Amino acid sequence: MSAQLDTQRLAGTAAATAAAADRNRALDDLVVREMVDAGITRHFVPAEYGGTAGSHEALLDAVLEVSSRCASAGWVASVLAYSARFGRFLPPEGQAELWTAGPDSLVAGALVPGGTAVATGDTWHVAGRWSYVSAAPWAQWVFACVNDGDDPLFALLPRDQFRVETDWDTVGMRGTASHTIVVADSTVPSYRTFRRSVLLAGATPSRPIAPLRAVSGLTFAAPVAGAGRGALADLLDSAKRPPSPQVAWAAGELDAADLLLRRAATVADHSQDGTVQPGLAARSLRDTALAAQFVAAAIARISAAAGSSGQHAARPIARFTRDVQTAVTHVALRFDTAAAPYLSSLHEAPYDTKERTP
Repeated sequence: MSAQLDTQRLAGTAAATAAAADRNRALDDLVVREMVDAGITRHFVPAEYGGTAGSHEALLDAVLEVSSRCASAGWVASVLAYSARFGRFLPPEGQAELWTAGPDSLVAGALVPGGTAVATGDTWHVAGRWSYVSAAPWAQWVFACVNDGDDPLFALLPRDQFRVETDWDTVGMRGTASHTIVVADSTVPSYRTFRRSVLLAGATPSRPIAPLRAVSGLTFAAPVAGAGRGALADLLDSAKRPPSPQVAWAAGELDAADLLLRRAATVADHSQDGTVQPGLAARSLRDTALAAQFVAAAIARISAAAGSSGQHAARPIARFTRDVQTAVTHVALRFDTAAAPYLSSLHEAPYDTKERTP
């Protein structure tokens, strides 16, 4: 396992600026700079480019800590780390362009297929709009998933080839600044592209890594779980009487979510030898969606236990409640969607849990 990320200072700054981030619909720029200082952006970058090539479990711990102070900050940290990981699927020339200047490029992802891509020789002409791009204002690069038949194209776009429309104004997760990006006509060399099938297979040019299905849920469920922790801490810190049994129930649901996320992280980390059994990847997708549902149930119990005082806009518990309610609507955390591949995997060859999980 890689060394743990030191996020103590980042978590403190995120907590101090969380209320302002909620009001302003954006994190303080200092929070993003401290993500870089903490090693978040380089965590999955290959060592040959100065990155950490770190573990999924180490990032999980970091995101949980930051999210327990500010869910939006944890969400952005997770998105920046995992979006940079997409760079490993680029051809070597594309990786060099992304990271030769250093491993801390701020990379966002527009993962829902959109726009158009027209091939001209060794280049692509990309145009279109992509909504809900978390960390858009700070992104120096964006991986845009572009419609192109049955196997969409991922194109890496530099900051001067897209503009940001500031249209993110939601009930929760307001500080993530998940705005729309607009691309008028970007000329993208083929070495800055790869097919979605490559991402789904985990087939990088050097060696296979965990496929998308094994890690996509971790990206978004970890900040949700951290928010649940933060809400419980706020409740206990302000309690004027012994907690009710409902609080014990909520704490158990948060513990269950944590265990599910750690199992998914372990599966992804064990895959660094280049393989993940399809059944395990499908189970990880199910586990992360289920973890998010456990947190949603826990946050409802915590909010009810807090009573009227917990509904005050200035209380962290109120903000965390809104954040979780918003976050669990993300497509990657919808349980019915995650259940389908898991149910299909039950009819395939059984997976070896002894080899892939503790």
